[in-house]
Amino acid sequence: MKSNPAFSTLRNIFLVQASLCGAIFSGPVLRAQSRIDPAKPAGAEAREIVALGALTVTGSNIRRVEAETALPITVFNQADITLRGGSTGADLFGTLTFAAPPQVNETIIASQGARGDVSLVDLRGIGAGSTLMLINGRRVAPHPISGTENGVPSLSPNANIVPTALIDRVEILRDGASAIYGSEATAGVINSIVSPLATGAKLSFRGAMTQHGGANEARVTASEAYFKGKTHLSVSLDYFHRDAMTAHDRKWSSLSDLRLTRNLPAPWNGRPVTDPATGVVLPLNNALHVGGTIGNYGQYQRGLIQPNFTTFVGSRPTGNTGISTSTTPPAGTATMSANGTFYLYPTSDGGVNFKQTTPSRNLGNQEGDFYGNPLLHRTFVPKTDRANVALFLNRPIHERLSVFGDLLYSGSRSVSGREPVNMQRVNEPGIYVPASNPYNPFGARFYDPAGTPNADGTPRLVGQPADVTIVS
Repeated sequence: MKSNPAFSTLRNIFLVQASLCGAIFSGPVLRAQSRIDPAKPAGAEAREIVALGALTVTGSNIRRVEAETALPITVFNQADITLRGGSTGADLFGTLTFAAPPQVNETIIASQGARGDVSLVDLRGIGAGSTLMLINGRRVAPHPISGTENGVPSLSPNANIVPTALIDRVEILRDGASAIYGSEATAGVINSIVSPLATGAKLSFRGAMTQHGGANEARVTASEAYFKGKTHLSVSLDYFHRDAMTAHDRKWSSLSDLRLTRNLPAPWNGRPVTDPATGVVLPLNNALHVGGTIGNYGQYQRGLIQPNFTTFVGSRPTGNTGISTSTTPPAGTATMSANGTFYLYPTSDGGVNFKQTTPSRNLGNQEGDFYGNPLLHRTFVPKTDRANVALFLNRPIHERLSVFGDLLYSGSRSVSGREPVNMQRVNEPGIYVPASNPYNPFGARFYDPAGTPNADGTPRLVGQPADVTIVS
C-alpha cells in the first residue's frame, strides 16, 4: 500500500484502507530526515521531505495539527512468539509483565464462576473488559459466557481462539485508546496481525509433560499461506489436548490437613510442646488442619420441625430415654447435648459413635476421621480438548480498495471437578429427617408414647417420636 501524496504535512499523514466491509483509519508511524544544503547560507536551512512507505500500526487516528507524538507500543514478532513457546493465546499473553492474572480463566471451578475453556487478558490489572483484542485491526467476537470482574459483568474475547500459527506480529498498545475504540480499550489494545504477504506451509507438533503427572499437553498445528492469483489465503488447523491436574496429583495439595503434607516444626505440626520455663505441656496446635468444620458424618439435632418448616426446636428425649447425657459415653451409645445436638464419627473397628461436642482434630485421635478432605475431588487444571480453525482472505481490487474475509471457529470441551456441595441448615433451612422415616434413630420406628412394639414385633422405647434436622 502506498502513501497518499495529497497530504502535504508529515504530521497529518493517515493511511486510508478501504474495503467492501468499511473503511479503517490508523495513524502511521513516519519519520522525516532534515538535510542541510551546504550551498545555502548559514542559518538558512532547507528541509527536504523524504517520502516513506505507510505502516499499519495500532494506535489513535485522531488528527492533531499541533502535535503528533508516539504512543507506547510493544511489538512481538514471530521469533518472539516462538521463543515464548506458549501452547495457546492465553499462554502467549500470560507472559506480559504489564498484564495482571485474569479473574476469568479456565481454572475457575466454583459453581457460579466456572466458564470452561476460556482465558481473558487483563492489561494493567483493571479488568479484562477494559482490554480490547483485535485481529488485523478488527474486533474479536466476545466469549458468549460473561464474567464478573470487580463486581461488574463483562463480555470479553477468549485469548485461546487466537490463531498463533498464522500471527506475523502482535502489537500491544499499552496506553488507553478509548478515544477511538471506546471504553473497552481503556487499559490498552492487543492487535494480532496476520500478514497478507506471507507464503509457505508449516506443520508442528508440541508436547509437554509434567514431572509429577497431570496437565500433560499435546498440540498439533497445520498452517499454510499462499497466493491464488491476486487473492491471498491463510488457513490454519489447530488441535490441543491437555490432561487434568487435580489436587491429589501433588503431595503438597493432596490433604487439607497441612500437618501431614509439610515438614513443620512444633507446635504447628500438631505435636505437643512443653513450656521450657514452667515445664507445662501446652495445648496442641491444630490451626493448620484447614479442612473446614463440615465433616463426612455430619452434625445433627433432635427435636421438632415447626409449622413454618424452617424453624427447628431441639431437645433431648423426655427423661433422657434411650440416650446418655455423658460427654464421653460408651462406644455405640447415643448421646446429645441439652438442645439435642450430636455428632457422628467413625470408629477404628468400622462402627459409628455419638458425640455431644465437635470431634477432635488431634493427630492420632480416631475422631479425626470425621473431617473430610475436600481436596480429594478438586481440579486445578481442567481436562481440555480444543479444535481451532482460522481462515483469512485478502484480495486487492485497487491500490486503495481491497476485499477481506476472516473466519474463526473454536470448539472445545473442558472437564473440571470440585468437592461435593455440603448441606447445612444455615443456607438450606428446613432440611430434616421426619419422625416417620425408619432410618431416624429417634423416630417412630424406635419410640412410641406407650412403648408399643412395631407391627413386625420389634420393640420400641417409651417416648415421643421426634424429627432430626441436618445442621451440617
